[in-house]
Amino acid sequence: MSKKNYIEYCGLPWNVAMIDSTGEYGPCCGKIIGKIHSDEGAKIFWNSKEYRKVRNDLLNNKKEGICKDCIYLKVMINKPEIDDGEDNNIWGCPRPKNAKELVENNPKIMAVNFTSRCNLRCFMCRPENLNPMDHNIYPEMPIEMIETLAKKYFSNLDCLLTAGSGELFVHKKFIEIIDFIEKYRPKFVSTSTNGSFGLSDDVWKKVINTNDLLMFSIDSFTEELHKKIRQFDIKRIFDNIEKIRNIKDKIRPEFKYGFSYVIMKMNLHELDDFVLKATSEWGANQINLMHIHGHDDQSVLKELEWKKKYNEKIKIVKEISIKNKNIVMEIPDYAYDENGNII
Repeated sequence: MSKKNYIEYCGLPWNVAMIDSTGEYGPCCGKIIGKIHSDEGAKIFWNSKEYRKVRNDLLNNKKEGICKDCIYLKVMINKPEIDDGEDNNIWGCPRPKNAKELVENNPKIMAVNFTSRCNLRCFMCRPENLNPMDHNIYPEMPIEMIETLAKKYFSNLDCLLTAGSGELFVHKKFIEIIDFIEKYRPKFVSTSTNGSFGLSDDVWKKVINTNDLLMFSIDSFTEELHKKIRQFDIKRIFDNIEKIRNIKDKIRPEFKYGFSYVIMKMNLHELDDFVLKATSEWGANQINLMHIHGHDDQSVLKELEWKKKYNEKIKIVKEISIKNKNIVMEIPDYAYDENGNII
């Protein structure tokens, strides 16, 4: 079996485009390499000098630029070599055979943050002194740029993710965006929402017809705690789910929905019960669990006592996952000590 350096397996710059509402783009989370300044720029950014440089660095096995501090490289860098096998591709995106820095085809995956605005002020997302609906601070992507991206790329995508730091449903041109997605339909479309909107049946029909998966952000199943975290009544989410279930059964039974849950000190005690309810009562097809960022006071990974509590909950959740093989679950790993041993 041949051996290769881990860095050669990163196929993201050949497969993934992440675009913010400002037009800033990059091949992976939080890694900005350039910015789209015009409609013409939207057509050619995929082969911009910035993308080509990242590809060229990886082709020459250079840990430079955005790859220099990559957390995935840091995880694997301690292993001088790994097996050359199909399971070693990051995010399921292998580097194309005979890869070149210039790519003529489209990305396979595109994540577009159509708006950075949001109608909620969740404590872990927005500074208290900033209005989350202020367009000057949290802009939305111009509809002209969205149309250009849709015409050029959408129909050739394996996956379109309409997720980001904002709430898609607050975009002033939300219906037009949905129409673009429907007209230039990617193979798979996923949207994230806080679930706080009371949309009409006609709008929900559009959402269901143009999406394959809808992910609701929910961090508690108790009214008081959810309101403390998300600032709105949790009942609205379940009202929407009931409406969605009734509509999808009539027009598109294969449509799926799920939940994203941010793990923190204040909701850790509910984690396993939340997963049980989501899988057995709420009809979830997917569950994504993630750690809170930017709030060390709420992180379960900063103190030994909380690491132990977290590991106990994760063990239960992993057991639930094994029993529910038909439900996709993204579960963070166990907590480790300074020597890399599971606590």
